[in-house]
Amino acid sequence: MKSDLQRNMSKLQTLLIGWTLYPAVNGAYTELFAGLSPEAADVKEGEWVVPFGRIMALRKDYKGSKAAGEFWEWCEEQVGRYA
Repeated sequence: MKSDLQRNMSKLQTLLIGWTLYPAVNGAYTELFAGLSPEAADVKEGEWVVPFGRIMALRKDYKGSKAAGEFWEWCEEQVGRYA
């Protein structure tokens, strides 16, 4: 996201990465969509919410693999203390 976090970067760094950054207003779209959209409540197995508030098929390397389950468990551990 393009924000004030880049304010201390050199002009060269800003030029090199500036074209890859999105406006800061896009920063919360994914989370808001996942938390508030009726469409996101209907996400089926094998799908996930991706930036910026879209539902797409799960990556092929995650489908049916242990990695997806392990990643889910890790995420649950990280946010569990705040829930």
